[in-house]
Formats: sequence, structure tokens, C-alpha cells
Amino acid sequence: YLVEHPVPGISDDGEYVVKYIKPNPNKTKVTMDDKSGIDKDNLQDLMDMMMGGKAAEKTTDSAADTQSLQEQKAKEEQQKKEEEASREKEEEERKEREKAEEEAASKAEESKKKAAEEAEKKAAEEAEKKAAEEAEKKAAEEAEKKAAEEAEKKAAEEAEKKAAEEAERKAAEEAEKKAAEEAEKKAAEEAEKKAAEEESPGGTEEQE
Repeated sequence: YLVEHPVPGISDDGEYVVKYIKPNPNKTKVTMDDKSGIDKDNLQDLMDMMMGGKAAEKTTDSAADTQSLQEQKAKEEQQKKEEEASREKEEEERKEREKAEEEAASKAEESKKKAAEEAEKKAAEEAEKKAAEEAEKKAAEEAEKKAAEEAEKKAAEEAEKKAAEEAERKAAEEAEKKAAEEAEKKAAEEAEKKAAEEESPGGTEEQE
């Protein structure tokens, strides 16, 4: 930037100063009203300050140019640092987002894996429980069947035993009845024989 136009004025400390600014000198006007801070009695002093010499003006212009360039360079450096810091911050944020996404994906995968393991474990437990129930039911049916067979066998044995006892009793009764009939028949024959012998006298004498 080139400082082209000196503008006289009064500083806050009450000193007369000349400020160098860039506006077009053809469009810049210096007023001397009450608000401008310029006194008509000191106007010559201000003009002398403005026209104080070519060397001083060039030195001031050069110093102003150097200061302006330094300020611009410092500003550019600051802007560059800010941009670099912004890029670093964005990179860090991007890395943090990627890390968060990876962690979220890892957690989701872990949760999915855990859910699958839980489902598999539950299915295995259900299958084991069902198999145990089936085995218990089958064992109960076998026990019931065996008990029924035992009861049936025992009932058959009881019936067979009872039938044998009945047959034995009946046979005994038949034998006893037959023996009684035999005894009665024999007794009747004996009685008849004896009666016949008593009716025959000759027979008795012969016997005597």
C-alpha cells in the first residue's frame, strides 16, 4: 500500500499530527469548523508540518510503507496460521468422527454378535429342555407300560393260581364224592350180602 495523502489533525493529547491515508486527494477536503479541531491561528504551523521537507516526507512514507508491508505480512502469517489451525482442527474432528463411527460400528457388531450368541444359547436351552421333556415323557410312558404289563402279568398269575386252586378243590370234591359213593355202594353191598345171609338158615348152619 502507498500512502499518498497527508491529512493534518490534532491527537487526543492535543498535539498537531499528520496522518497519511490512501483516499483520492482530489476528493478529500479539509474543513476548519469547530468539529475538525483545527484552529485558524495554527493553520500555518500545520502547513509547515505538511511541507516540512522532502526527506522527512520520504522517510515517513517509507516507514509507513514498511510498517504497512509488515502489518500485511503479519496479517497474512496470522491468516495462514489460522487456516493451518483450522485445517488441523478439521482433521482432528474428522479423525474423531471416524473413530466414533468405528467405535459405533464395533459396538453394533459386538451387540449383534452378542444377540446372536444369546439367541443360539436360548435355542440350545430350549432344545435341551424339549429333549429332557421328551425323555421324561418317554420314561413315564415306559414306566406306565411296564407297570401295566406287571399288573397284567400279576393278574394273569393270580387268575391262573385261582383257577388251579379251584380245579384242585373241585378235583378234591369230586374225589371225596366218588369215595363217598364208593363207600356207600360198598356199604350197601355189604348190607345186602349180610341180609341175604341172614335170610338163608342153611347157609348159616353150614357156616357153623
